[in-house]
Amino acid sequence: MGGYKAVAIGYHPGTVETALSGEMGRKRREKGEKGVFNVDEAVDKMMHVMNRLKEKDSGTVLDWDGKQVPW
Repeated sequence: MGGYKAVAIGYHPGTVETALSGEMGRKRREKGEKGVFNVDEAVDKMMHVMNRLKEKDSGTVLDWDGKQVPW
C-alpha cells in the first residue's frame, strides 16, 4: 500500500481586497504596492503555489509568489 503523501504549509496571500481589508486594500492597490490583489488574482496566485508544492515544502510558510516567509 503506497499511502498518501501530505504537505502542510502556512500561506500568506498578501492583501486581498475584501471587506476585511476594507479601505486599506483599495488604497494600497491605488498606490501600486506589491502584494495587493483582488479575489480572483489571489485565488490564481494561491493555486499556482499549491500546484507546485513538493514534500520538502512541508512545514514552511510561503507567500503568493511561492517564496518562503521566515517565521
